[in-house]
Amino acid sequence: MSLGKKGAYCSSNRRLPPAHLRNGRVCTVSLIALDDITYSLTVVPYDAMKEQIRAFKKALAAAGLTTKEGELLSAHTTFGIGGPAELYLRISTEEELQLALALVHEHSPPSFLLGGGSNLLVRDGGISGLVIHDKTQGWSMQG
Repeated sequence: MSLGKKGAYCSSNRRLPPAHLRNGRVCTVSLIALDDITYSLTVVPYDAMKEQIRAFKKALAAAGLTTKEGELLSAHTTFGIGGPAELYLRISTEEELQLALALVHEHSPPSFLLGGGSNLLVRDGGISGLVIHDKTQGWSMQG
């Protein structure tokens, strides 16, 4: 597979030039950090990621969840800055959140969970993949 000038995306939403991939294959890089914690970074060719997002969007629609493409995140952050989400999903109920997270687990698209939008700076280039905007209220996570 040749990536040409399109490059690739990695799970940190940073676009990588083609030189970062060998023969256009998907690769995983493990990084060792402090306290012996190992972090894994998966690099996915641009075209493969785009196809994955298209298939995931269809799965969300089939489940009755409506997405928007290019939603400006500046409208959802307290600082009022931020570029577009490639795919934006607003969640209003706990059931929608459970369904969306189950589909994320099944399809594994690049994704970002957005809460209230405070203490968050989004770059002008936006976020690649799915942004789940959790607008549910009255629940908390324990653990």
